[in-house]
Amino acid sequence: MNVVATRFKDLFILEPKVFGDSRGYFVESYNKETLLKKGIDITFVQDNQSSSAKGVLRGLHFQRAPHAQTKLVRVLSGVCTRRCRGSKEKRTDVWTAFFG
Repeated sequence: MNVVATRFKDLFILEPKVFGDSRGYFVESYNKETLLKKGIDITFVQDNQSSSAKGVLRGLHFQRAPHAQTKLVRVLSGVCTRRCRGSKEKRTDVWTAFFG
């Protein structure tokens, strides 16, 4: 798995290896040991999946302790635009777009 750092603290792009053949493919989307070797110590306690109709915009929000949750986002088909705003920015209208 390739781990790409972003300019945001603790925000990474995880690029998993895809193993495929004529039957289909296999992807390991999370491996605690692999991430630990990259210096990322996280534990997922919940796994959710949703499906959206064409044109639907979904968002994730930041949560502070004690309710903080690590987010792992997968896009199986379609387009994903990732936009993040640093939580310590003085202006609330400053957003940064980044693409993996």
